[in-house]
Amino acid sequence: MKTILRMLVILIPLVSCSISLAATTQTIGAGSAVVSAERVATFDSLNSSGIDLSAYSEDNLDITVDDTTFVGFDAFGDGTTSQFHYGTSGNSSYVTIKASDASPIRALEAKVGHGWAVVIDLNIYWETWLGGVLVSSGQYWEMWGT
Repeated sequence: MKTILRMLVILIPLVSCSISLAATTQTIGAGSAVVSAERVATFDSLNSSGIDLSAYSEDNLDITVDDTTFVGFDAFGDGTTSQFHYGTSGNSSYVTIKASDASPIRALEAKVGHGWAVVIDLNIYWETWLGGVLVSSGQYWEMWGT
């Protein structure tokens, strides 16, 4: 499956300083998870094919997958043909997103697309981790065109 990741806004500070239980809540829609961004990845430097994504970092965020960039197609149906995080072999494995300074990510928003010009479903599987322990996992599914 072909899935493209384009980060819009990342990280909101948590008011509380202690966490006894961690849980992940999945929300859908721009602005549904992040009110005020501390870090933003725009992927502006990913403007050609062949850029190493295994060590990609922007605005103190490590956004990595063992692949190199592939550009030149309209990933979101908006005319954009670069500045998105997509590998040459497709995003068929997990993309890891973590803070470069090891601080916890409290909220995350991403723009996703698939780039196919035909009707195809968009499936996203996600996991959240805290201290090396799997906290939550889930799936987002949307029929193309909805």
